[in-house]
Amino acid sequence: LLECQATDETTLASALLPDFVQYNIWQLESSMSPIKKLHTLLQAFNIAHGFIHQAQKIACNMASFEQYSLMGTKETALETLKPCIIALDFTVNNLNFNHLYHLFDAEFLYHAWLWQTQHTDKKWGKWLKRVLNIDANLIKLPGLIARLAEHPSALNQIAQSLEFSTIKKLVAQNNADLFTLITYRQDILSFITPVFLAQYFKKYFACSSADEAPYRTLPQWLALFTFYQHTHIDLAYIVHQNIIELLLKHAYLSSDLALLEMMDGFVDHEKCVQEKYETLCQSLTQDINNLLSTQEFDALVYAAIYDKWQDFISKTEILASISEISLCFLSTPESLYSKIADTLIQQAYNPFNLKNFVESLGITPVLHAQEITAYEGLLVHLLVHLDDLKILEQIQQILSTVSHIDFNALQSRGHTHLNARMLSLRLNNAINAQKWQLFDFLVNNISPRSIHASVISPVITNMITDPHISAILQIKFVKLLINLTEDPVKDKFIKHLFSIAAHHQTDIMHFFLQEHQHQLNTPFLSKLLKQLIHHEMFMSAQKIIDYLTEAKIKHVISSQIKRALDDNHQEKIIFLLQFKHLLTIKFIEKQFLHMVTTNHLDIIRIFCRELSSMLRAKIVKEAFVNIARSQQLEIFDLLKPYLCSKQYKEALQKAFIKAAQYGNTLIMSYIYNHHTIVNTHIYNQAFKAAVNAGILASVKYLDTLELAISRTTRCRALKVAEHKGFRDILCYLNDPSPQTYCRASARMFNPYLPQSAKKDSSTPTHHP
Repeated sequence: LLECQATDETTLASALLPDFVQYNIWQLESSMSPIKKLHTLLQAFNIAHGFIHQAQKIACNMASFEQYSLMGTKETALETLKPCIIALDFTVNNLNFNHLYHLFDAEFLYHAWLWQTQHTDKKWGKWLKRVLNIDANLIKLPGLIARLAEHPSALNQIAQSLEFSTIKKLVAQNNADLFTLITYRQDILSFITPVFLAQYFKKYFACSSADEAPYRTLPQWLALFTFYQHTHIDLAYIVHQNIIELLLKHAYLSSDLALLEMMDGFVDHEKCVQEKYETLCQSLTQDINNLLSTQEFDALVYAAIYDKWQDFISKTEILASISEISLCFLSTPESLYSKIADTLIQQAYNPFNLKNFVESLGITPVLHAQEITAYEGLLVHLLVHLDDLKILEQIQQILSTVSHIDFNALQSRGHTHLNARMLSLRLNNAINAQKWQLFDFLVNNISPRSIHASVISPVITNMITDPHISAILQIKFVKLLINLTEDPVKDKFIKHLFSIAAHHQTDIMHFFLQEHQHQLNTPFLSKLLKQLIHHEMFMSAQKIIDYLTEAKIKHVISSQIKRALDDNHQEKIIFLLQFKHLLTIKFIEKQFLHMVTTNHLDIIRIFCRELSSMLRAKIVKEAFVNIARSQQLEIFDLLKPYLCSKQYKEALQKAFIKAAQYGNTLIMSYIYNHHTIVNTHIYNQAFKAAVNAGILASVKYLDTLELAISRTTRCRALKVAEHKGFRDILCYLNDPSPQTYCRASARMFNPYLPQSAKKDSSTPTHHP
């Protein structure tokens, strides 16, 4: 620059020297300082002496180095220098644009876009758009976008200038710089696919930039997430997963309340967090297995595992802060010890050595009667978590020197983590694995003597409902657990266990009914019986019914059959009618009539099959009358055995009259056609009932039968119809029809016949 006759002021204003000094200032005191070397080199040229003199008057302009000049010397009263950015100046035309582009390529494009943001020239923008969308620039485009990242207006213009074909090509190349433009152009999102997203995130977290502050990346991801959570849940899920991954890498982001609120609003937020937690658990398990399988366990291996575990804990705590997830996997150092020990025990080729294991953990093997040492805490934790019986017996022998090895004693000593829920889970695991020696050991040595029945009940449920466990074993362990229960709660516990056995319809019910008759009193069994019948557990219900006396279950049977009838529950009715001898005749007949009235055909069929001998003639007669209200001819078929008897003739006649009263022509036709019981008297009675009720359908049907209605009946019917205002019946009876004899009689003897209803004089009158 100096040889080209650039002035000292211009050279300094270019910021070339200030940038150099700021970059190397940290080595200023070193003998190999680049600043001192530059000073020495410049002094060798006479042309540079004036420049050196000027540079020594200007401050470095860096914090803590304000007393140093641009030549690295310590001076006083230094001046400050503002760098001068020389504006580009060129003629705007197509030829000039092409020449500059071919000469400077990507560097020109960078400055050309910046120039466009300041001047907004339409022609210039058109040329930039043309160059931007040619295939040759696809490789250069990511770099251009990255350089312009701090110039939003330039990025906005680039985003608007991209053609759809160019966007598709960038997506096909998995070009992640597209995300920078999403804020300025939303339709880019429609081109992004799940594959593109997955590859982008994988590439992002694989590179070193993932460890840098995500100030530029996070807004892009949030724009993606905001757009997709309302349009494409599957894509939103992928973005949400990787935002969580970003939180795990940069823990301080978890304090951003706006970010957390946005994430929590996602419909699958909890599912996504749970999935990430499970992935972390699997990853830690795999790391532990790999470290323990490749080398012998010692302090170094434990240190490596501990580092992995610490990283796992810090990440899971972040997950817990952004959701309601429960951290239950290896959440304490003791649980980590148990996991390591259990993994070592599973390695059959390498026998577990308790002494070496404790030494590798860095725990001193010391026990004190007055306090709990770390060694005792470790042994107790292993005692209640390991499954290997030999190791448990070895631990039991060591602990016996300071305490009795049972649940209450250890808990009283201060091992508060020995809660009933933990033991219940432990016993269940032993049952599921059918490790009966381990089950015996746990029950006998850490017995849950004072725990509530509701805590141990899952163990019993598991025991007595497992089809692979014999009844002998079931009874053995049930007895054991009952004997371990304190007397104040034992009765309630036994009732609870019997309820479990009954609700699972197991054979072990016989054991309870024989061995614990005192606890299983009548009120309890009656209440349980109702529950079993309600839930259709008829096998267990039968066992209780067989055990109780008839007097004790009579009320239960009657109340349950009434409830079953109300619910139209046929299976329950069939089961309960086995005990019909416990029901009163009055109760049966009342329910039978109710079923007839409400047209429950299936239940009537059951009654006729199961209780035919108990239904009295009086009730069946009443049933016939009630049938007249319905259209259910099937009920007559069900009651056929009763229709053969003469004593039911009167009931059928009443049913015929009732059917006429209710307009039930179907029932009337059935009775008339199948039974020779409808004489003239019954016919007239039915006619009266139909007219009195205003049922035109019944009147019309009766008018079609071969029987004749008496004059008196007809006359009274017309009076009733006139009096009650049944105009349809009145008009029908006075209208000519094939039954001319009846119509003529009505006109002859009816003084209330309206004039409009009289026939024309030309119409011949028919007389009887």
